[in-house]
Amino acid sequence: MTSSKPLILLLALASALPGRAGDKATLEPGPAEPNPDSWTFKLASPIWLASAWGTTGRGGKDAHVDLSATTILRHVTFTTSLSAEVRKDRLGIYADYLYLGDQAGVYTPGLVSKLDLRFTETIADLDASWRVIETPRGWVDLLAGMRYMNIYSRLQLHPDNADIDSTSVRLVDTALADVERTLDKALRGVLDGKNPTLPVPPLTSGLEQKIVDAVRAAKQDPELAAAIASGIRERIAAAKARVASNIAQILRRNLSRAFSLNQDWLDPYLGLRARYNLTPALYVTAKADVGGFSAGSRVSVEAIGAIGYQITRNIWAEAGYKYLYVDYHHDTFTYDISNGGALVTIGVNF
Repeated sequence: MTSSKPLILLLALASALPGRAGDKATLEPGPAEPNPDSWTFKLASPIWLASAWGTTGRGGKDAHVDLSATTILRHVTFTTSLSAEVRKDRLGIYADYLYLGDQAGVYTPGLVSKLDLRFTETIADLDASWRVIETPRGWVDLLAGMRYMNIYSRLQLHPDNADIDSTSVRLVDTALADVERTLDKALRGVLDGKNPTLPVPPLTSGLEQKIVDAVRAAKQDPELAAAIASGIRERIAAAKARVASNIAQILRRNLSRAFSLNQDWLDPYLGLRARYNLTPALYVTAKADVGGFSAGSRVSVEAIGAIGYQITRNIWAEAGYKYLYVDYHHDTFTYDISNGGALVTIGVNF
């Protein structure tokens, strides 16, 4: 499995380090050596420029997601990201928080003139680690933790009143068997949600069939049937106008709605974190974890690799790549999405 590669790389990194904490090394690390009897703290602000690809779905309908980091950033309304670590001797506690809020307006032809999409994602990690290897060249931590994820999606429909009026008139003279095809053509696939601008699943499952059934019921109007049987033009025209008005109300009522989905879950995970010093100031670092185990998601995988520089004894910066994969299924909701992209972090030790 490709998800095992980050762990293999970390194990290879661990084997490159001297085997005992007391081994001599010619390289001295950049930051000051911490006192093993005191607590040390790290605070950082990671910036993750992530793309998204995969599948998200609801109610038996799936949407294919393939969004670049540029597309996601273009629709950002608010984002924040923080991480913190406290450590004493070999014990460490790490926390990470990310919130992303996106919003997009999509103009469409047909009965729906516009779709307003909103997507928010919250990811919070908390883990404890134990340093199994520590030398002047670097260190390796074993870690175990929990990852909280919350996905909120919202879709607001805006009707096109002019197109609704003309379609309603046309539907009055449409055979009952052809109502579904006529409405499907007029909606132009906007309710399918197959290729969303944001990673929002199809939220309108069952709406189109509901509209079809309501229009068919409106067409079976006894007064319209009586007017047609009478053959009187004025009476027929008045009855058709009334039925067309009823159909227009049905369309406006159903196409002026908002749909939302809020889903959250917890994933336990196990992993490794390592660092290797190249020079007193320059180093490489990596982290990999595997989780889910069907407790929350079926599987989740996170992998981070970066090169860092100790700017001063207390300030450092890293640049690398972060990948997160989550395969979550619950009831009729599916979130099988990968996120990956450049990761830039500025941090301080104190």
